[in-house]
Amino acid sequence: MLKKLLDWIKWLLLLSQKKTGYFSYTIAITKKEKKAMLRIEQITTRQKAIVNINPTNDAGDSRPIEAGSLKVTVLNGGATVNMLSDSSFELITPEVSDVETGGSLFDVTADADLGAGVTPLKDQIVMITSGDLATNLGLGVVQIVNK
Repeated sequence: MLKKLLDWIKWLLLLSQKKTGYFSYTIAITKKEKKAMLRIEQITTRQKAIVNINPTNDAGDSRPIEAGSLKVTVLNGGATVNMLSDSSFELITPEVSDVETGGSLFDVTADADLGAGVTPLKDQIVMITSGDLATNLGLGVVQIVNK
């Protein structure tokens, strides 16, 4: 995006050189406010969700997580968390009947600045659990006979 902005400015400067006057401009770049994201996932009671963490900077470039800084906390609900690595974890549905439904709220934080001190990034996941219901009738021809 910055490259496109610079190309646009160069184009404007070329236009301004062809005229007898001058061209004046001001550029202000504002930094986006960091806000916690909320992700909603739906799974059945017979599934679990594997989550990978891939932090990015304002330009969309990947940034690594500081080792050991990933923390996942269950804020509400009966699901559990199983840490797989410094950048991934499993969300496991609670042991409930196939027809019982519910939801769990997870708080996810990590330090992705790799500098001195801790600058935590925070996101949340809502996992909605539904019963393991049939998705089709499973029709199949059993036998073909003559009329």
